[in-house]
Amino acid sequence: MFAGRYNYQMTEAIENLSDRIHVRTARCS
Repeated sequence: MFAGRYNYQMTEAIENLSDRIHVRTARCS
């Protein structure tokens, strides 16, 4: 259960990071 919760938080953080990167690259181009 703890591992699943940790995995979910990591996935959320990665998605947020990728969203920020996409927004940043979209602004640059």
